[in-house]
Amino acid sequence: QTLGRMAVNLQAYHQTKGLRVHQQSPFTHESFFRLDADKAAKVQQIFNDLYGVLLVDMHQDLKRTWVGIMKSKNLDVLMSELSKPPISEKELVALAARWHDNIFRNQTINQWMEFAVAKYRKLSNECHEHGKKCQT
Repeated sequence: QTLGRMAVNLQAYHQTKGLRVHQQSPFTHESFFRLDADKAAKVQQIFNDLYGVLLVDMHQDLKRTWVGIMKSKNLDVLMSELSKPPISEKELVALAARWHDNIFRNQTINQWMEFAVAKYRKLSNECHEHGKKCQT
């Protein structure tokens, strides 16, 4: 019986070489993902605020829009539009220099809220135009 997960101890891979069911080792494979820890630390609060506005504060509108999109014949186009963020990664990083300024931060959060309201309303209207109601 196996644990069903990879070991985190490098020595375990040396000791069990040739005896494991799967010969893969996370220590010998090149990672497909590179985390820039400094950048992540700088934008964590900003990203949390962005996430909060788009997904938490606007949850009911997002849910209503999502249901309409799922019923739409224009699914791919509407999903692509739904997934577009209000700012780029470069812009997100640039905000870090001023995010400590509460007036600036709240103004930006309000802009994101306006963006979300407009986007969800637009997508809901597009669902209606295709003969589907965007309501749960």
